Amino acid sequence: LTFVATVDDEVVGALITSHVGLRPAPSSDGAAADRRPPPSRLVQTAPLAVRRAHQRGGVGSALVRWVLDAAEIRGEPVIFGVGDAAFYGKFGFESAAASGFVAPAGIRPEAFLVRRLSGWDVGVRGEILLPPAFGGILL
Repeated sequence: LTFVATVDDEVVGALITSHVGLRPAPSSDGAAADRRPPPSRLVQTAPLAVRRAHQRGGVGSALVRWVLDAAEIRGEPVIFGVGDAAFYGKFGFESAAASGFVAPAGIRPEAFLVRRLSGWDVGVRGEILLPPAFGGILL
């Protein structure tokens, strides 16, 4: 999904989401058969871009809220963000590592964030895998 913000028919901001894969972490109790299978793909946001003249005016915040609302409606368990922890923290994002997720190769762990949604299950954790089309992109 791609969300855009416009002012007077001009695009002033955009937030792109994509699906990422999950390599589940091993069960700590060995009871994998008792758990529901983890999702095969999850949602990640990045990049978020706002034209300089419209920054600090709420455009980026509105885009993040729209994405979070859409993810809740779709029943997503989590949504990942890549970026500034102070900005994304305003929307409930926290360190992905603290929730049991390993950042994809090429993404700085301190920039890899997660927001647990109402569909979240404690068993959803592990290594996040970027799609092959993202090869070589470093954030």
